[in-house]
Amino acid sequence: MIAPTTAKRNDAAFAVALRCLALQRQVLRHDREARLTEHALALWARAHSISLRAATRSAHPRAKRLRAQLRQAAHARRKRNQSQARLAATPATDTRVIRAKLMIAISLDTDPATPLLRSALRDLRAR
Repeated sequence: MIAPTTAKRNDAAFAVALRCLALQRQVLRHDREARLTEHALALWARAHSISLRAATRSAHPRAKRLRAQLRQAAHARRKRNQSQARLAATPATDTRVIRAKLMIAISLDTDPATPLLRSALRDLRAR
């Protein structure tokens, strides 16, 4: 990851890129934690002969934790998407920003990655 201490003073593009990378890591962490909790809940549901859907809606502590993690992941995803739109609109002032745009675009699906890739290409042509 790009170190925040190497940022130039008052470099808005670099600050947006760092924020977007941090949000991307947060989304991935929430997804991983939700998968682990869902797996544990599925094992508990199988042991008690109930469906995963019923277990997810139950008052079991793992179900509550799973619902909370899914809410947090959705919130982080919304914030990441807003940050990506801002990053795509911000012209890169440094190659580190272009690299951050490409790193984020690699980890996304095709449709959300398109504006970031176009923005990185625009920035490379401008150099």
